[in-house]
Formats: sequence, C-alpha cells, structure tokens
Amino acid sequence: MFRDPCRNLRQRVYFHNNNLSSLPPLSGTPSNVRFFGISNNSIEAPLDDALCNHFPKLEALIISKNKFYGAFPECLGNIGTLVQLILSENNITGPLPPSFGENLPNMTQFKASSNPIGGILPDGLTKATGLSTLQLSNASFVGTMPSSYGKLAGLTTFDFSNNILSGTIPQSFERMLGLMLTFDGSFNQLTGAVPNFTTGAFHLSLKGNNLQTLPEEWRTNGTSSGFTNIMELSNNSLSGLFPYNLNRTCKFLRYLDIAYNHFSGPLPSPPNALDNFFANLFVLNASHNHFSG
Repeated sequence: MFRDPCRNLRQRVYFHNNNLSSLPPLSGTPSNVRFFGISNNSIEAPLDDALCNHFPKLEALIISKNKFYGAFPECLGNIGTLVQLILSENNITGPLPPSFGENLPNMTQFKASSNPIGGILPDGLTKATGLSTLQLSNASFVGTMPSSYGKLAGLTTFDFSNNILSGTIPQSFERMLGLMLTFDGSFNQLTGAVPNFTTGAFHLSLKGNNLQTLPEEWRTNGTSSGFTNIMELSNNSLSGLFPYNLNRTCKFLRYLDIAYNHFSGPLPSPPNALDNFFANLFVLNASHNHFSG
C-alpha cells in the first residue's frame, strides 16, 4: 500500500521567528495539521474561529509574541486533542468562557500571559487535570482565586502574577505544590495569611500583595516545607517577630526576601540563633521593617 512520505511533514507547520505581518492563507494548509506554530512575528489579525474550523485536530497552537486581537474564541475550548495552547503576548481580549478547560482533558500547557483578557478565572480549567503549566500573568484578571484550582495537583508552574485578584489564597492551595517549581502570585491584591505550603514550591513568590500573617508553623518548629529554595514575600503587610524558625521549616531555603513589611522586635537571641538562620541562606533581605536591638 502506498504511503505518502510527506504525511508527517504536513502534520507540523511552523513559521516561528520570521517577519510575517499577516496569517498565511489557511486554504493552502492541509486540515490534518496537528502542530501549528507562528510565534514571534508581527502578525496583526483577528483571532477568530478560522483556526479552529480549519484545524479540528490540533495538538499544539503556538501564536505567542504577535499582534493577534479580538475576543478569545470559544471554539478553542472544544478542540479535545489540544495539548499546548500558547497565546502569550498578544492583544486578545476576554473574558475566558466559564467552561473553558472542561473539554480539554489532554492539555498540559496553557499560556495566556500579557493579554488584556480580563474577567474572572474560569472554573472549567479545573477539569483540565493534566495541566502542568498554567501561566496567566499580566492579563487583567479580577475577582478571587477559585478554591477549585487546588485540584490541579499536577501543576509544576502556576503564574497568576500582575493581575487584580483579591481576597485570600484558598486553603486548598496548600495541597497543590507537591511537584511545583514556580508558584507566582505576586503583584495582586491578595489579603489574609500566607498558606502553609506543606511541601513547598522551589520558587514561591507572593510579593506586592497585602498579606498580613505567616503560618504559625513557620514561627515555631513546624514541619519541613519541602524544597522551597526561593521565597519572595516583600511589599506586603506582614508583621510580628523575625521568622527565625523558617530555617527549620524550609530546610532548603537559600533566598528570603521579606523587605517592605511591618516586622518588628529584636533580632533572634541567643546570638547563635541568627548564625543558625544564616547556615543555609545565601541572601536575606529584611530591609524596610521595624527591627530593633
């Protein structure tokens, strides 16, 4: 039986890193394409249903770093074969459909950062349980963090920084960091307590919010907080004594930034307590607080 030697070639179409200003005519592109990438160009075109209709079995759509505009196409949430959906750094508006994610069981990466999407975070994403990377930074999201996102236990990167999200961080998030490399909720309007992440993320950033308290376990002996290596909590409203037991709670901590908060009181005593705190740290920034002694 004859086999088309170009069959696999037609399943992948990439135009990354060119000087394209418009989308190539889809009429000349086979509809069996599974991987379509056209990132880092200067394409100024509406993001509409055309891509969905022409490529009904897409596994990867990568159009980041262009000038695509228009409302987020609801049809993208119905391509059940999608594994990667990379839309970052365009001019795509929202909101995201509430059901987005419910029909995407295979999706492992969703990147929509640096778009003026707005609206609230969709609950439907919790059904995309295969997600490992979720990047939603700088996208004008508002409202509170859905507690249901704590179900996304396979995430290794969760970045929702630079939005307008408010309220407390759901307690359910404490269980989602078992394998996480980056958890970034910086520069929002989050309040309340820093959750007691019992396993920790390699890079934990919650700077630039209005968080008021640390977990009690971080002030006492507590239990090990996994492999947190970098912790950024600056520019919040954290108060109380110096959190000197963090070196026991986070045994792999190397970088700690608690600047621009309201910590007060004397530094740890006896004198060797601070030496013990610095045993593993490379960088401690406790500037602009109210320490004395």
